[in-house]
Amino acid sequence: MAKISNFTNTNIINSKIFSPYRYKEIVEYFKHNKNFSIRGGGTSYNDISLNSNKKTLNTKNLDKILDLDYKKKVICCQSGVILKDLLDIILKKNLFIFSTPGTFKATIGGLVATDAHSKNTSNNFFSNTIISIKILTIKNEIIICTKNINKDLFYS
Repeated sequence: MAKISNFTNTNIINSKIFSPYRYKEIVEYFKHNKNFSIRGGGTSYNDISLNSNKKTLNTKNLDKILDLDYKKKVICCQSGVILKDLLDIILKKNLFIFSTPGTFKATIGGLVATDAHSKNTSNNFFSNTIISIKILTIKNEIIICTKNINKDLFYS
């Protein structure tokens, strides 16, 4: 058990943390655990990653950038990639993500899950920067979602 808290440290709980490195580990975890929360950087302003079941799947080790195409300006990465780490790479090529939250400690998965917003006056939600996402379901199915395919999941 480890102590985890919300962003402001006003709500602290003990939770059994599982931090997988590979997709197969998550599949195995799903077989034996049904009631848990998923946590990335822990930077959400609400208590979304805290739960009464005291089980947490932490994505911090799923932090790989799988592909980066500078010409197309497309990045493929895992959910645990921290925004600052990604920006450190793309800024060297004078690129930036047009919708970033107030903290650079957030994970890409957290930005997707909360559809974080920025101070940008148009297209200010993170979902506006996403081409597609892959979602692993509790039934061990990978669902590809875009603005046109499985759009109910894409926008949920």
